[in-house]
Amino acid sequence: MPIIGVTYWSFRLMIGAGMLMLFLALAGVLLMRRVVLAGQDAHLFSTTIRENILLARRSASEAELWDVLRAAGAEEWVRALPDGLDTFVGEDGGLLSGGQPRRVALARALLAEARFLVLDEPTTHLDAETARRVMADIASAAGERGVLVIAHGDAGLECFEEVLELRGGRIAPRRCDP
Repeated sequence: MPIIGVTYWSFRLMIGAGMLMLFLALAGVLLMRRVVLAGQDAHLFSTTIRENILLARRSASEAELWDVLRAAGAEEWVRALPDGLDTFVGEDGGLLSGGQPRRVALARALLAEARFLVLDEPTTHLDAETARRVMADIASAAGERGVLVIAHGDAGLECFEEVLELRGGRIAPRRCDP
């Protein structure tokens, strides 16, 4: 069953699964640099890991790149690559494997200066322990930004202030204790 994790700074956001597409369309048109989406099918360009992440903020330092890669659960494997950040990813990240393209796209979203992050299945292809660590790192990296996490599992959602669960087509709030 889908679970939506929400953290916020000065407002509450409740969004049903049916409203997600409308929300994303409005975000694209009205909120461009205020909302960033790291979706399940996030596109990577045929260039390096570094260049794909820097699309979010060209002025980012190398240390900032490593920080967002760590938060996205990608620092270890990127450091292990012979060319590190300068590894060529191929068309749509085709030279990366498994969930690696999603980790790069998540790092790009975390680097963006958007006020609100929409993260669709950010821990797919991760084991439960790694998913918990990545979710905690995402919450920490988000700072004062609002975060909407859409997930089918609940690993790591304990770090969010509020979790909304879809049960029988209805939103059911459940309190999470950090």
